[in-house]
Amino acid sequence: MLEWFQHWVLTSLLLTQVFLFAASQFAATAGLLVDLALLGVVSAGLAARRLRPGVSSPAGGPPPGSCGR
Repeated sequence: MLEWFQHWVLTSLLLTQVFLFAASQFAATAGLLVDLALLGVVSAGLAARRLRPGVSSPAGGPPPGSCGR
């Protein structure tokens, strides 16, 4: 679920913010800061979850970095 939220935040940053800055740079700055803060929090949560031992990947496969045996 965090992966989907991270994709949403990245989409907002890369697509939506461009058009908001074209319309009004000052007003778009607040939205940019919120999106950057959310991206940092979500990325930190994903990194912490990947580092926890014994937690499987969301798809049910082997955790990242393992050889799958």
